[in-house]
Amino acid sequence: MMCFNKIHFIISAFTISFCLTSCKQEKDTSLSALEIVESSSSTIFVSDNNENEYVIIANSGSADGKITVHDTKENKDFILQHIESANGTTYKNKDGYTLLTNGSAFTWSKDDDVIAKGHLKTTSIEVEKESIIAKLDTTYYGNYVNDDYNKKDNGHDWVAIMIKPIDDYRTKITIRSRGDKKRGTCTFDAIGNASSNSTLKVLENGINILFTFNKEGVSISTDPETEEYALHSFCNGGASLSGTYAKFEGDLDTTQIDKIEYSRSLSYNDVFYLIEENNGVITITPRGIDIAPSKISDVKGEITNVEIDDLNNDTFPEILVYTTSGTDAKGEVFGFSVNDEKSISIIKVSKIAEHEDANIGYNGHDEFAMVEGTFIQRFPIYENNTLTGKSRQIQYKLEDSDSILKQLVVDKIVEY
Repeated sequence: MMCFNKIHFIISAFTISFCLTSCKQEKDTSLSALEIVESSSSTIFVSDNNENEYVIIANSGSADGKITVHDTKENKDFILQHIESANGTTYKNKDGYTLLTNGSAFTWSKDDDVIAKGHLKTTSIEVEKESIIAKLDTTYYGNYVNDDYNKKDNGHDWVAIMIKPIDDYRTKITIRSRGDKKRGTCTFDAIGNASSNSTLKVLENGINILFTFNKEGVSISTDPETEEYALHSFCNGGASLSGTYAKFEGDLDTTQIDKIEYSRSLSYNDVFYLIEENNGVITITPRGIDIAPSKISDVKGEITNVEIDDLNNDTFPEILVYTTSGTDAKGEVFGFSVNDEKSISIIKVSKIAEHEDANIGYNGHDEFAMVEGTFIQRFPIYENNTLTGKSRQIQYKLEDSDSILKQLVVDKIVEY
């Protein structure tokens, strides 16, 4: 049985990277996986076919970004160094061995050839510590504005930030500017993960964006600071998200604020895709290739996130848009597929209600993620409208259909 929880799925950028470091030398070893776990802080991943186990050995005294991966089947250790990656938390060594983790999922490969894929089996108690898995101070929720907001009646442009909770660990960040006279100067939508009780971190197109709060307001910067140029990409006219914004009590000026409901730009193979939603219509517009935009109408609910990945190994991306609605936060998924960079088609996504085994005990509160070439849906299981303490994970695969539409169909169902 897989042993992971909601926290691991949500905080993919932090769960492994905060607790996995090691400075062991690469060597053969006769230690069993159990002995390693008992003797050091570690995390175990197991392959989907249950034939491979990889023990990630942590050493709290090491701060160099290295880990040791112990392959229990081959009885070998591999020293890997943490590297920057937009797809998840990644470690690699000079021989080409790579461990990529994304939430509870992992991929172990060599020179881009996949050796094993699977999920978290066990994790050290350190992962559960409140000091490692941070929660944003709830007093920082609300609206923030730049200095020009106080001059709006004199015709000045302005920018506002809206911070709303998703759960204890994730926050919805919305940035809009004045839009009553022209298109808004700055537009930004993202999910922020709490890296401390006063800091949110967003990984956007490979760049870490930091939202740092205090009693007076919030400042936006990048980590490292040399990447601050990236904050210009969310604005036009030479403007930037960078700067300090003051806490604003009350409602923002709805007569002036940009009315676009969602906007996000994601890149894949050096092509940017602008995802926008307005009045229930999602539009995907490529930038960098000459193909027409694609639209989906009659979208209900609020967009919570957008992800991009290659789900059918054709080297071209799929884009999935996640929405939620209602008090039970029932989710829905809308998909687009890029076809040889010549067109964009809509993906048909199977509904939970269409699968009896998947639908039993379903009552919303979905979580979605694209994980290394697959699409995952996860939700708590209810019985008689009461939580059972169990969860169900559904793995989908992308298939071509008899019609023009590709389909995301149920591949595996796991309960834990």
